[in-house]
Amino acid sequence: MTPPLRLLVLWCGFVCILPACAAPADASAESRAEIQKERQALLEGFGREEAACQKRFAVSSCVNDVQVRRRAALTPLREREMQLNEEQRRLRSQEREAARLARLKAHESQAQAQAQAQALDPGRADPTRTGRAAVPLPRSVSPRSAASDTAQREAEAADRVRAAQQRRDEAKATQVEVARRLAQRKSEGKQQTALPTPGAASIPAGLPKP
Repeated sequence: MTPPLRLLVLWCGFVCILPACAAPADASAESRAEIQKERQALLEGFGREEAACQKRFAVSSCVNDVQVRRRAALTPLREREMQLNEEQRRLRSQEREAARLARLKAHESQAQAQAQAQALDPGRADPTRTGRAAVPLPRSVSPRSAASDTAQREAEAADRVRAAQQRRDEAKATQVEVARRLAQRKSEGKQQTALPTPGAASIPAGLPKP
């Protein structure tokens, strides 16, 4: 069997699995619909019985009896639903495994076909080896452009450093000027306090002494 024909057979086998898996899914949907229909009928019937209990003297006892019988009637339906859920999980697991095996077989067949083609025509390039060469390489950057970008980034960084240093120097000069002014004002205040008070000897003659 030639490799292309083998791949076709495998693909047809995988496609044929899908209808077989779809049939149980349809049966499961029908069973679920039937269970839902039975549950609805039971709930409606017990609902009528519980409403009738309100007209009796022993209401609580009647309602409790209805609830017990309702739980007993609904239990088999829940068990059937659990069985359907388990069956559905099993079918999904089988589908995933079948798909995995189909992909594995297709990959093996493709590898065998490539090996046979390589053996028949040794000069033919192996696509699995040359696939990387088909990927476009990123456009190379010239050394001059890279050096220019690096120099520009370094210049911008140096400008930022100088600007920061200038701001620090200006802030320091401002602090020094403020401190100088405060010291000058303080010194002037001390000098004004130390001036002598005019005494009696400095009062001109002819004026009454204080």
